[in-house]
Amino acid sequence: MKKYVEDIIKTLKQVIRESVNDKVALSFSAGLDSSILAKILRDLGLNHKLYSIVTRYSKDEEYIFKIKPYFSNVEIIRLSETDIIRTYRFLIKRIPRKTRMDLSIATCFYFVAREASKDECKILMTAQGADELFGGYYRYLRLSKNPKRLKEEMEKDFIKCLNIDYLRDKNVSDIFGLKYFAPFSTKEMHEVAKKIPMEYKIKNNIRKFILREVAKTLNLPSFIYNREKKALQYSTGIEKIVKKLKLL
Repeated sequence: MKKYVEDIIKTLKQVIRESVNDKVALSFSAGLDSSILAKILRDLGLNHKLYSIVTRYSKDEEYIFKIKPYFSNVEIIRLSETDIIRTYRFLIKRIPRKTRMDLSIATCFYFVAREASKDECKILMTAQGADELFGGYYRYLRLSKNPKRLKEEMEKDFIKCLNIDYLRDKNVSDIFGLKYFAPFSTKEMHEVAKKIPMEYKIKNNIRKFILREVAKTLNLPSFIYNREKKALQYSTGIEKIVKKLKLL
């Protein structure tokens, strides 16, 4: 497994080094995937800033404050219910798929991109694609006893991520004139992930097992690589507000 961990780190560094030529804004939840990207950006010495979305229902805030001694360049963006309502109404006309999930994720990236543009960032980076490549979704646990079926489902999900999710996020970036970049969604990372056995992606019912090993190798704190996976729309608390207000 050590070789696969090294391949992931090497390839992430390669695609980031080749694609980043200006100041980067990273959408940062203090979760596993975005923390890996934050550490690599810092290790490469690239000009970057981390932006974290929180609401009064946020599950991320505790971890954001815990990780601040490791990443001091984190800006917290606090959203009110009014912020979310206005942005929902604006984005519903601008993204291809208009589900509650898509609008909640787009809302997060909208506010990151808005603040990043004020700080003269030119690139919006996200960790999209990591769940599809490395077994992040809860439903993958049910398929883990059938590696062939699991691999097929993950591949379908990755293609959907490229065709729908990537376009959603790029549309949001375009509003503020930012280049959109998701290192986990690159063809290089796809090729690396395809070579990794399924038992390293989900092991002992632990999702994204190999990415947790990557985080350990990068010397990230244990509360990051042991943190349970939470989808962005839930960890920020946006989904709860949207449901409560019956916006969709």
